[in-house]
Amino acid sequence: MPTAVQMPRAAAHFPEQQVRTALAKWWAEETAARQDDPFAPRGTLFDVVPDVDSLSLVNALLVVETETGFKPPVTVIKRGGYQDSNEMLQHLLPAIRRSYEKKFR
Repeated sequence: MPTAVQMPRAAAHFPEQQVRTALAKWWAEETAARQDDPFAPRGTLFDVVPDVDSLSLVNALLVVETETGFKPPVTVIKRGGYQDSNEMLQHLLPAIRRSYEKKFR
């Protein structure tokens, strides 16, 4: 006997704008907490380290799960992290969308 598969909210359509807004908000909160870091003076190694590393980005996937009901794989995150929110959004949104659509075709 066939069983019903529980689909996430809006399974027919990836809620890109909702995810974009949530990720941008997450980025702003994450980087605001790091701006006043007294151990990150200018002219040091911290100048070349990404603003948010890939390990921290795993928490952003929880935001995506909240918005879509879908938990993207950690493989959508670029190794090393991202220098700014635009780089993150340009890379993550298409990768998350592809994963989402692949799962719910």
